[in-house]
Formats: sequence, structure tokens, C-alpha cells
Amino acid sequence: MAPWKGYLEAMQPPPGAPPLPPYVNWEKLGVLAVERPHIVAFFALGVILFLWVVSLALRPPGRKIVALVKAKQMIIDMIRKNSCHPIMLRLAWHDAGTYDMKHKDLPWPAAGGAIGSIRYSKEINAGPNAGLSKALGYLDPIRRACPEVSMADLIQMAGATAVELAGGPRIDMIYGRMDASDSPEQSVAPFGLPDAFPDDPASHLRWVFGKYDGMGD
Repeated sequence: MAPWKGYLEAMQPPPGAPPLPPYVNWEKLGVLAVERPHIVAFFALGVILFLWVVSLALRPPGRKIVALVKAKQMIIDMIRKNSCHPIMLRLAWHDAGTYDMKHKDLPWPAAGGAIGSIRYSKEINAGPNAGLSKALGYLDPIRRACPEVSMADLIQMAGATAVELAGGPRIDMIYGRMDASDSPEQSVAPFGLPDAFPDDPASHLRWVFGKYDGMGD
């Protein structure tokens, strides 16, 4: 008897049970399962992957995602209430604008950037950041209401949201920034941030933007 015959017989329903569906060619299925098991294995793997993807799609969102959605709505309400679009954008730039590529090979957060360090006294009290403590004050209740979201993420979210609410484009964002525990020692005022009235505007612009990767004339 062919090896699949016994397998096929084992698949038959017991006496008194409903017959197997007539639309399935059980004989061919038995041959396939025994003589070409790799095909069955691939099929089973496909089913498992499909069910896994479906389970992910149906899974309720995690706490971090819920917190990000909540923070975004709170930022929208805050900006509309205070009409503070410009200062929120300036806050986002001045936190991220400290990035300096000459320190990028040092351990994080030496290179600066969008790491939430603008809230520390060395940066927030420096000349280029005059007035931005008010913007941090706007975000403080949101930070306390959404502790799962880093201050670095909140600052950049507020800047992007301000642009959108002012009629600008919707900026796609990626979240997951970490907060620095202090302003990096490599960051020295004025942190590569722009001066309102530079003596030589062209040279000043090169100095501000030349420290970012891939930027030049």
C-alpha cells in the first residue's frame, strides 16, 4: 500500500460522523502531504504569517501611541488657544539646531540636536534662546499629562504642528527621541544658532548651516 494511503485512511471521519467535504480532493491532499511535505510546510507558514499580521492589525495601540495621539491633540489646543505658532517653531529649531557634525562620532548626546537639552539653564538662558522659556512653559502641562512622550519629541511635535496649523504643509514625523540628562559639554553658546543682526550675513549663514551633514553653498 502506498504510504499516503494509510495517512488518507487516518483522515477519514469515524463512523457516524459527517462525511468529509466533497469539494476537497482528499486523495490528492494525502499524496501532497506525504510525498511533498515541503509544499505543505510553506503553505502552513504562509497561514501562520497571515494570522500574525492580522493579529497585529487588530491589536489595540500601545501606551506610547496613545500618549502621542493625546499629546498631539493637547498641542493643537494649546497653540490655538495661545496663538503661539512662531515661538513653538523657534523652540523646535533652537533645540535641534545645536547639532554639530564634528561631534557625531562621540558618544550620544555629544553632537547635540533634538535631544530636549534646550530646557537646561546653560541653553535656555543663553542669548539666542531669549524668550523661549515661555514656549517651554506652554509645553510643561502636556509633558506632565503625557509622561510616556519625551520632551525632545514634544518640542519637535509642537514645531511641526505649528507649521501645519498656520496653513503650511503637514510634516511627517518619526518619534522616539530620547531626552539628554543635561546640555552636552561640547555645546557652547551660542550653539551655532542664528544671530538676529550679524555683521556679515552670508558668513553667518554658512557658520549656522555648515555644521549640518551635507549642507553647504
